Amino acid sequence: MTEIFKTNEKISELITIKKKSQTREIITRFLRNRTALLGLIIIVLMVFCALFPQTITHYDPIEQSLREQFIAPNSTHLFGTDEFGRDVFTRVVYGCRTSLLIGVTAVAISGVIGIIFGCISGFYGRIVDNLMMRGIDILMAVPIILLGMTIVAAFGQSVLNLTIAIAMASIAPYARLVRVSVLSVKEKEYVEAARATGANDLRIIMKYILPNCMAPIIVHATMNIASAILSATALSFLGLGVPAPTPEWGSMTSAARAYVRDYWWLVTFPGMAIMAAVFSFNLFGDGLRDALDPKLKN
Repeated sequence: MTEIFKTNEKISELITIKKKSQTREIITRFLRNRTALLGLIIIVLMVFCALFPQTITHYDPIEQSLREQFIAPNSTHLFGTDEFGRDVFTRVVYGCRTSLLIGVTAVAISGVIGIIFGCISGFYGRIVDNLMMRGIDILMAVPIILLGMTIVAAFGQSVLNLTIAIAMASIAPYARLVRVSVLSVKEKEYVEAARATGANDLRIIMKYILPNCMAPIIVHATMNIASAILSATALSFLGLGVPAPTPEWGSMTSAARAYVRDYWWLVTFPGMAIMAAVFSFNLFGDGLRDALDPKLKN
């Protein structure tokens, strides 16, 4: 018996060492990707702006000062002021908090629901798979913007409703991705061994199947944050997103449409913020995918 326990301990130690070496190798491959590092740096800067905007700017993003309307970018107001005399740089910085909050929360909600749907559908198959996937097909047939507009128009404008609308529209890709991954993993030998030991379905899914499907899910979630931010700004631009005067990049560009010919900075800087956010998350997602793909080791 003691020899068996010692053997099991050695096996567990080898597995732990292997996992640590794989993690180290993934980190090394990611750090070698300069474009991915650029995306990560921009994301870190955006997170810092979202968490500590007071350390970057001392202006209030909502307080109006009609004496300072339409001031061009200068040393006092780096991005100029808008039609209400508010500092555009301050509103762009505070807009990071709103956009990241919507993007990350929407991805988290849609990811959890999509993973549950995909695991159940892929694991049980047959009638359950057919019914759930037909529902997902119906959800995918509705354009994301149209579905978001419907939900926001029905429940009203707020950050919560906008987040729910984007999350509902993003469930289908997660469900299909997880289903495909589960179908390829559930026939593996270690899953059959878990069944032979008497493990129930929930334990098999949570301990043996889902951890081996996480790599594509993580990559998709990272890149989906960019899509969520873009959808949020699109709905805000259409007047169905974050209500005024909350600083948000889409609503800022929407409000500046009437002044775009005379005051270029009102649209340029929020638009550049949107572009930087989407660009950075796409770069980070691409680098993460390359680092997690074992086929690209060499």
